Amino acid sequence: MDAICDKCGYDFRIESVLVEKVDENVSRHYFCCYECGEKYYYMIVDEEIEKLLLKQKELQMLRHLALEAEDYDKYEDLLEEYEGNKDIILKMQDELKLKCSV
Repeated sequence: MDAICDKCGYDFRIESVLVEKVDENVSRHYFCCYECGEKYYYMIVDEEIEKLLLKQKELQMLRHLALEAEDYDKYEDLLEEYEGNKDIILKMQDELKLKCSV
């Protein structure tokens, strides 16, 4: 994935992602500009969000298998669950950001 630094304007490919602990149960994921070091946070997680993210990966795999098997009803059900989880994750992350003053 490519990015352009807002601070220095450097155009770069994101090659590594870093994780920093906010507290015992919360961490935030970020990448840095390779030119000036500016940090860009893109995700904050706790244990509950981590579990939902793992569930999302599982649902993606199951959706792919349902498509291969041409089981479109199953695919639609899995897609609905995936989209619902996505909304829950985003809401939980917003609440976590407020709670942690991030």
